[in-house]
Amino acid sequence: MSPKTITIAQLAFLLVALAMALAFRSLPGDKPSLIFVVASIVGTHVFAFTHHRLGGTEPTFKEKLFVGASFALCVVISAIGFALADMPLLLPEVTVPISMIGVAVFPFVLTKTAWKAISTKAAEGRAGKGSGSG
Repeated sequence: MSPKTITIAQLAFLLVALAMALAFRSLPGDKPSLIFVVASIVGTHVFAFTHHRLGGTEPTFKEKLFVGASFALCVVISAIGFALADMPLLLPEVTVPISMIGVAVFPFVLTKTAWKAISTKAAEGRAGKGSGSG
């Protein structure tokens, strides 16, 4: 697994979290769980896509564990960033640990599905190019 793959997935996670936090800022209530869930879903798909594009094989348990741990770290970074940007979480002592556990699970759940979709699409693309209908 390339460090570039993890870095791109982490950046996707943080950018989605920031975009959603800014979008939800005007809404009443605290929505950190939704922010972190969506960021983890996008980050997991970005991880699977970049890992596939860089020629990797299907991600192993160890790689998924590393991605999940990096997303959990991104939750802490995001929570600190939200507090510094005057968007503090209502109950950070509860929200952050639960969100860390939740985002660490998503790579295990979603990577296989994303990998199958990407591999199928890539195989269809290769088959279409070889048909000579161009």
